[in-house]
Amino acid sequence: FHIFSAVSELGRDMIVENTIEGLNAARRRGTQLGRPPKLDEESILGAHMMHYRQGVPVAEMARRLKVSPVTLKRGFDRLDLEHLPTTLRTRSGANDPARGVSVLADSS
Repeated sequence: FHIFSAVSELGRDMIVENTIEGLNAARRRGTQLGRPPKLDEESILGAHMMHYRQGVPVAEMARRLKVSPVTLKRGFDRLDLEHLPTTLRTRSGANDPARGVSVLADSS
């Protein structure tokens, strides 16, 4: 029974080693691994402008783009773009586009 276990473990170790070698070779070739991004750079930049300059909440922009707010925030992070902290967005309606008030103009 121990011999079968040792042979199985050796086989598994070889599979893991070959998988790691294959992934490293793909990276060296410049192949992008993993799932492709849901949003392209243009969509993320447009959403960022609406969010940061006009104060449209991330949740609203995500709904318009048919993605989750987390996906949009990850897109901001991927492009090294800032997003407004939740505390600033929810203070005294400062982010209400209907009121025309921007968080950036809020000095209090």
